Amino acid sequence: MISVIIPAYNNEAFLPECLESLIAQDFPDWEGIVIDDGSTDNTLTIARKYASRDRRIRVLTGNNHGVSDARNRGLREARGEFITFLDSDDCLYPSALSVMHSLMEPGTDVVCCRMKSARTFSPRKMPRRGISRKRMTGASALETSLYQKEILPSACGKLFRTTTFDGLLFPAGLRYEDLDYTYRAFARAKRVTSTNFTAYFYRRNPSSYINRFTKDRLDVLKVTKGIEDFISSSCPGLLPAATDRRLSACFNMYILLWRHDKEHRFMREKTACLEFIKANRLSSLRNPRVRLKNKLGIIASYLGLLTALK
Repeated sequence: MISVIIPAYNNEAFLPECLESLIAQDFPDWEGIVIDDGSTDNTLTIARKYASRDRRIRVLTGNNHGVSDARNRGLREARGEFITFLDSDDCLYPSALSVMHSLMEPGTDVVCCRMKSARTFSPRKMPRRGISRKRMTGASALETSLYQKEILPSACGKLFRTTTFDGLLFPAGLRYEDLDYTYRAFARAKRVTSTNFTAYFYRRNPSSYINRFTKDRLDVLKVTKGIEDFISSSCPGLLPAATDRRLSACFNMYILLWRHDKEHRFMREKTACLEFIKANRLSSLRNPRVRLKNKLGIIASYLGLLTALK
């Protein structure tokens, strides 16, 4: 059985479509665990309506402690041999669970699928012909995800073997919880399968936190430093990849602060980002695995364009 963990907070607009996409799966052996995180709209009512319609759906309630706490509650309640995550404003394509399950071979701990991002969901079956599978070690998957190529750092769009990740929880009170969770998951995994099959629909939402600046966006600096520290002590061969991921976070936050921090409240963080970029730009520029976006940022830093944004 696959446990599908669905945290939900004030999402009455999209939760019905999300749960309809789960019920429409061509793989029948699943349980849907909806964790209502203290919603003040009709989210809980909608979730309970679907639970009364399909006995495979269970509804739990929380007290608005955030998505990490809700997901952790789901992890503790999950009964399945496998686990996947579904956000309440997103959807699964009809063959998502069956394809991910078919790729979960003996000895495989994680299956990583593609995600499609758009404003509206079209519940059509994605073609199963020509599905590829790439088998790799957990360390190789970790390195690939840190270079932000092929494997996304999202907890969604993946199938996890429950026994491998027993006790692995999302960090409470911290944004970029997916990035923190997935690097630790890959570090545990012995074998990971990546596929070109598109299983997950990610709703592009202009009002989501990732499209706005709030102070907790800076959590990515803390998370990527933690990744670099972990890699440095446990698998130093992957340190260039971890440094590149932290470099990417520094670029993103530096530009974000330049755009939004007009009162210079976060000058310390902005200065730290620039110092890290300068300290690591040469080695990253020489690294053939670093993506073009970061290399362009490095060139801009050498030309003094970042300093001009102070």
